[in-house]
Amino acid sequence: MAMATGGGLLTAGALATVVVVGASVASSEPADPWADLGLRQTAAAAPQTGQDCAAVMFGEVRQVAADRACRSITRTLLVVSDGKGTSAAVAVSWVEFGQRRDAREFRRVEDVHGTGDITPLPGATAGVRDVAFSALHYTSALNASTVIVAEAEPLEGAPGDDLLREITGVAVLLDRPTG
Repeated sequence: MAMATGGGLLTAGALATVVVVGASVASSEPADPWADLGLRQTAAAAPQTGQDCAAVMFGEVRQVAADRACRSITRTLLVVSDGKGTSAAVAVSWVEFGQRRDAREFRRVEDVHGTGDITPLPGATAGVRDVAFSALHYTSALNASTVIVAEAEPLEGAPGDDLLREITGVAVLLDRPTG
């Protein structure tokens, strides 16, 4: 069987080859999102989800979440390590709004250093010491009407600022945990 494509023919065999090649490319992606950074996740707090977003925020960020009718927030704390003595704590939050414009406004305020923040989970929830997050190693992302916020700080060793920022860049791409 052949299909007409513009001015030529594409055979079913050629189409099958394209599909198979495409499938193998997708499966070559690393299963571990941290692998490209030379890291692996070594611990994670059980995700905490709630509908009172403002209760776990402070500053102007808290007010925007309340004014813009934040629907839910999920927070977790991850630990990533290179296995050679360097590790970092990563606070990740998914903040969901009813409308994308509300999420954009929340993100606009959250992205300004000094306007408040989301309170991270205590270190004990991930089996590590408490961490003071400075917001210096920070990334946010917008996915439909959800804002994803990630912050990272060193736990052990001396991960550089660039690595800590790269860690947050990966963290905002993670799927929102359930549970």
